[in-house]
Amino acid sequence: MMKNIFIEDDGAIIILFAVLLMPLLMLTGMAIDLTRANYINTNLAYACEAAALAAGKYDTANIQSNGLAFFNANFLQNKGDIIVTPLITSDSSNTYITCSATGTMGSTFGPLGNIFKLHTSANTIVQRITAPSETSIVLNSKGSTSGSAAPGMSGVVNKFVNTMSTNKSGNNKQALAIVPYAATVNIGSNNASWLITPANATDTALFPTQNPWEGCISAAYTGLSMAVDDPPSAKKWPIYHADTTYNLFGVGVKGDNDYTQTTTKITIKTNISQVNVGPNRSCANTIYPLQATGKNLTSYINGIKTTNGGGTLVT
Repeated sequence: MMKNIFIEDDGAIIILFAVLLMPLLMLTGMAIDLTRANYINTNLAYACEAAALAAGKYDTANIQSNGLAFFNANFLQNKGDIIVTPLITSDSSNTYITCSATGTMGSTFGPLGNIFKLHTSANTIVQRITAPSETSIVLNSKGSTSGSAAPGMSGVVNKFVNTMSTNKSGNNKQALAIVPYAATVNIGSNNASWLITPANATDTALFPTQNPWEGCISAAYTGLSMAVDDPPSAKKWPIYHADTTYNLFGVGVKGDNDYTQTTTKITIKTNISQVNVGPNRSCANTIYPLQATGKNLTSYINGIKTTNGGGTLVT
């Protein structure tokens, strides 16, 4: 009898397997859950980073909606047993954008999944910094439209300038120049020193005293040096002077800039509607020189006139 007791051990193996099965299943489930949680946390972190970056990059008036849109595009909400609540916030100056997301996911085993929840979370903070910049807006102000700036142009430029000024932060330098042009560019009559021949600006044989030089210049072609961003002290321009077309094409044949002149005044021979006939014909508004965007440019932008009288001149 004693011998049979030690030989018959099949039942003991079954009992041992049954005892070890539950711990093995729990360890396997934990490994699966931890791997899954790590994967979800990684995706959650990516979604939060995308949300915070998008919220800081685009319109600051809609930080929450923009951030949530990018979060939801990168992380599918309520997928299976995963429930996540994202929160997009910013400080009062919209300098720091925070995305925090917390949620839960079920555990591996059926009924236990409804009892035990695994927590998942991510947190990202983005600092908005507007890089130093110098921007030139070149506006085509020639055309047949009369009056102030062409429809829509002033509104678009004002919005751009206001956005730059609003997004300015700290000591970041943002400078802006506006260059309207028609037949040519107007550097301002006070900048005669930028001309190749400054004396031309006060030469009454070119510009009578009643019709002084308004500040427009002609294009200066000097070969490869045109590609160099030289200051006016190093690179000069020829003066712009619109010659008369009076009798140019034959006596009695009308031109588009018919005038005669003395040293004191010009006499218009052919009056063309909405066109400034004379030596300053098609001279656009004076440029707005490079300076800080914090200044109010609205009056300048709204005052830009469309200039009729011919296309852009090149040499």
